[in-house]
Amino acid sequence: MLNKVGFSVKEHLQNFVIVSVFYVTAYSLTLGFVVPLQQLVFTNVIYELSLLFLPHGVRVLAIYFLAGAACSTLFRRRTS
Repeated sequence: MLNKVGFSVKEHLQNFVIVSVFYVTAYSLTLGFVVPLQQLVFTNVIYELSLLFLPHGVRVLAIYFLAGAACSTLFRRRTS
């Protein structure tokens, strides 16, 4: 069964799981590696500001590779 963008439900769920795993991994890397390294290098930058926010790159790549199917995946990820 295909939906409006030509993906089956199974492919859509696979895309959702893959993007979610990459998003959580990128967020963990940002909080666990990038932010502490940033605090060592730039001592006057506030903690909430990350100069290299990896989850945004996951969103950009998802839109690039999945096109319209990524919109609903990213919307669900953003609201949860």
